[in-house]
Amino acid sequence: MTATLTQALIVADSSWHSTRNLLSTWPPASQDSAPLLRFEPIDWQNARARGIKPWNWGVHSTRISDLETLVTAELPPGWMKSFPKLGQWPLAKAAHNWLKQIDKQPLEKALWITYPFYLELASQIKPDRLVYYNLDDYTLYWPQKADLVRLWEARTIERANWTICVAAERARQLRQTFPNHAHKILHVPHSAPEWTIPDQPFYAPGSPPIELKEIPQPILGYLGGLEDRLDWSLLIKIADRFPDASLLLVGPKPGLDGDHDWQLQARELLAKPNVYAPGGVSQHKIGDVYASFSVNLIPYLATHPFNHVCSPTKILDSMGSGRPTVTTALPESQIYRRLYQVEDSHDGFCDRIEILLKNDCRDGLEQTRWKYAFSRRSVVVMDALYRLTWAESLDDANRVLESVTPIG
Repeated sequence: MTATLTQALIVADSSWHSTRNLLSTWPPASQDSAPLLRFEPIDWQNARARGIKPWNWGVHSTRISDLETLVTAELPPGWMKSFPKLGQWPLAKAAHNWLKQIDKQPLEKALWITYPFYLELASQIKPDRLVYYNLDDYTLYWPQKADLVRLWEARTIERANWTICVAAERARQLRQTFPNHAHKILHVPHSAPEWTIPDQPFYAPGSPPIELKEIPQPILGYLGGLEDRLDWSLLIKIADRFPDASLLLVGPKPGLDGDHDWQLQARELLAKPNVYAPGGVSQHKIGDVYASFSVNLIPYLATHPFNHVCSPTKILDSMGSGRPTVTTALPESQIYRRLYQVEDSHDGFCDRIEILLKNDCRDGLEQTRWKYAFSRRSVVVMDALYRLTWAESLDDANRVLESVTPIG
C-alpha cells in the first residue's frame, strides 16, 4: 500500500497584504494537515526604516501555528536580484532546515514565487511543483532593469507548472507573449478578506472607526495610497460638484510635496474644505472603513501603466460591505460591471455619484455584492489556489477555476 504524501507549501514571499491576508486562512480546507513556510525578506535599508537595529538583522524563524512557520530576513540591498545565487542562499537554507523538521514522510513540496527573480530559490530548493503567483507587471517596479526582468519572467513561466495572475489583463499579456505556455497561465483574482464580510450587507453607511468619527456624512470615500495612480483631476471635480458631501481619502500620503502635475493637483484638492485625508488605517479596520462610506470610489487613472495591468485589492476588499462603488474603467474593474458602476468619463463618474446620492446611496445590488464576496472569501480562494498548485492537467485546473471564476 502506497503511503499518502504530505504536501507542503513554501511561499516566497508573503510581504504583500493581499498574499498575507490570503494565507491567514491556512490550512486549506482540502488538506487541513498541510504545512506552510512563508518568507518575508526585506533589505537593510527598509529594516532600518522600520526601526530594526543592525544587531538584530539576520534570518529569523517564528512558529505561527503547528502548521505554519514564518521566516523573516534582513538581507543586503539588491543581492537577491543582482547576486541571486548568493543572495537567496539564506532563504534556501532556512527552507531546507524547515523541511528537515517536518517529520511526516514521504513529502512533496510546492513553491509559490511572487517575483520572477525567486526562480533561483526554486533552483536551490528543487520543489516538486512551482507556481509563479504574478501580482503586477514587475518591469514597472524596476524600469532600469526591465530587460532583465523580462528574461527572468520568461524562464519562470517556462519552468513553472502554473502561472497564476491576479489581473486578467496581465494574464492576457503573458499568454500573448508566451503562446507556447498560454494554456498554463491562469487568472484568479484577489479574495475578499474574511474580516471585511459582515453577517449582512450594509444598506446604509455603518459606524466608522474612531479615527473617522468626525467626518460628516454623506461620505464619498477612497481607501488606498495617495499617489500618482489616482486621477487627481477627477477627484477635484468630485469635490467641487458635491460641496455638501465629504470626500474622504483614507491612506498613506507619500511624496505629496513635489512639483509633478499630480502633486500640484493633490495639494489643490487637499486644501478644499470638504476634503479629508486623515492617513492610513490597519488592515483589520478596512472592512469598517468601507462599510462607513456612503459611496465607495475607485478613482484610478485608467491610462496609468500600473493600473492597466493591476488587480486593485479594493475591488474585493470593499465588496463584502455591500456599499455601492463607482470606479473608473480599469480592465479589471470592467469584469464587475454587474456589481459596480464603471465609468469612462469624469462627467459620467460624477453623474453616477449624483444618482446614488439622490437614491439614499442604494442601488439594489447590496445583497448581490455581499453574496459574491462571501463566495470569494479568502478561505475559498486559498483552497482553490492550493488545489491548482497540485493540478496535473488543464482539465483539472478548469474544474478548480469553476468555483472561483469572476462574475461576468
